[in-house]
Amino acid sequence: MLVERCVGMEGLWSLIYAAQRGVLWLALDPHLDRDLSLTFAAIDLGGAIGVLEWAYPHLPATSPAVDVGPVSAARVEECRGALAALLSRGLEVAAGIVRDDHDLGSAEVLAVPRVNHLVTSAHNRITGRLP
Repeated sequence: MLVERCVGMEGLWSLIYAAQRGVLWLALDPHLDRDLSLTFAAIDLGGAIGVLEWAYPHLPATSPAVDVGPVSAARVEECRGALAALLSRGLEVAAGIVRDDHDLGSAEVLAVPRVNHLVTSAHNRITGRLP
């Protein structure tokens, strides 16, 4: 439901925030994060959140903040898939912002590509495409 309703900068922030919280829960298990890819994904997502909050300081106060909660060790791959889906939707939302919002200021124009890069990096780390 979160994925479908997220649009605009508020939706993008919510998706990235939820994914970051999920990645942090996964990274708490040292057996799952031996190569630190989850830790680096969380860092990337934290950077993306920081960039969005720089351009839109009101986002933490106006956007839904969702925490997916602890992860069952038996469902790690499902969790990785769900996190990848959140980030894929985030990339779609970011593309929609650039494509459809013709009133973007310079801060937004600079923020969205950087967020795109960081979210893509985190997505690749979560799905195992990037160490």
